[in-house]
Amino acid sequence: MTVDPNQCAARVEGIGVPAEEVHDGTEADDDDCKYRVTWSSTAVEQRRDVAFTLTLVNKSDGKAVAGAVPSVEAYLTPTHPAPNPGPTATEGTPGTYKIQPLRFDAKGKWIVRFHFFGGCTDSETSPHGHAAFFVDVP
Repeated sequence: MTVDPNQCAARVEGIGVPAEEVHDGTEADDDDCKYRVTWSSTAVEQRRDVAFTLTLVNKSDGKAVAGAVPSVEAYLTPTHPAPNPGPTATEGTPGTYKIQPLRFDAKGKWIVRFHFFGGCTDSETSPHGHAAFFVDVP
């Protein structure tokens, strides 16, 4: 899939993720198959801050994706989001991001959805993308 950076015109927001787009494990393609997304985290515990490390690689050439300005949303159910909106992301080496803090306030199987290039239109040729993963909170 070829990405056109000129597609960064308008932001499109969405709520919720269809179940078929949520991945088990710590690695998957984004929903448009533009990027390979890998994540790790500090210990996931209820009522403790968690830091996520996210790596983003372009599927077309295998290169790290710099400048993605990732954000995250997390929720246990559509009406139970994580209690601390707005974790911030910092980019270390190109294509590697640390997102923190995220806090889970209840046990269960959460959905954590990473967004990339959120300021861009969500289309197949835009760099905008997202990937969602299940995260178990003991």
